[in-house]
Amino acid sequence: MRLAALITALLVALPLHYTWRLFGQRSPWPRRFLGLVARIVGARARIVGIPLTHHVVIVSNHLSWIDILLLAGSTGTAFIAKSELAHVPLVGWLCRMNHTIFVERGDRLAVTD
Repeated sequence: MRLAALITALLVALPLHYTWRLFGQRSPWPRRFLGLVARIVGARARIVGIPLTHHVVIVSNHLSWIDILLLAGSTGTAFIAKSELAHVPLVGWLCRMNHTIFVERGDRLAVTD
């Protein structure tokens, strides 16, 4: 059931995302998709206090991929990730849609976006 829900979420979010992009608008759908995926796999975000929306750096040593889904889905956070993820099918594409910054592990000062 969860796999069917994940596929359905992707099939609904993709056309909506590209429709927004077609009209030159910033798409809210990557964030909504990631938040929905987190819920589908059983995670629930609990936000305490008033969330900051600008000029914020979140430092997190995440424990699993679910943590990434929760952070991205609930805050719209972009991530810094190892450059190898850019070449992983589907994962790399999702990272780029979420504006991930890729870093070479051998040369951490050479940041690309």
